[in-house]
Amino acid sequence: MMLNHAEAVLVALPRDMADQLPGGRAVPPRLAAAVAITDLPVSAAVRSELALLNELSGDIAVVSERIKTLEQRLTQLVKATGSTLTDEPGIGVVAAATLLVEVGDPSRFRTESAFNRWWGGAPVAVSSGEGDGQPVRHRLDRLGNRTVNSTLHIMSVTQSRCHEPARTYLARKRGEGATSREARRAHKTHLGRRVIRRMWADHHRTVQARNSQRSAWSPPDRRDP
Repeated sequence: MMLNHAEAVLVALPRDMADQLPGGRAVPPRLAAAVAITDLPVSAAVRSELALLNELSGDIAVVSERIKTLEQRLTQLVKATGSTLTDEPGIGVVAAATLLVEVGDPSRFRTESAFNRWWGGAPVAVSSGEGDGQPVRHRLDRLGNRTVNSTLHIMSVTQSRCHEPARTYLARKRGEGATSREARRAHKTHLGRRVIRRMWADHHRTVQARNSQRSAWSPPDRRDP
């Protein structure tokens, strides 16, 4: 919100001042450059805008530092659960924490299909107009856990930009005749299977470690001397 506000003020600056700002669409470097301008004769209205930008810059810095601190704490909490979700391309610490909270105990899902059905990733056939044969086209499932659905969507979009296996998968689906939306939906379902398999493995490893600790511990000998 504050970045959007700063962007609106930056684009309204006079041309001679705007020309001194860095190029590109990123707000923080342009905001820092605008705040640093002090040697141009400006009107009272522009001085007011610069004062607002200076205030926004300070507020953004405070919030950014707070976010950084919270992400560090969140990283420690995710590691404490024994999760390796952040090893998956496209899953950061916030996405990993979101999945851990929403899924809870992953062993409650007996199959990958059950998990994908739960978050709305299982394909839903479009039967209208396809006759009595096997359905060819599928549509989005409007049901399911929308938070997990959104997290996997972001994961898919991120992978499609910088992860070659994902780019290959999407290209293959489109080559098979799928639309971009259908290819994305299939990729999310594929990622859902990867995620739940990793969560199962993490859960199994954590349970084994806990049981090993219990078996290694023995109660003190309370027999009378």
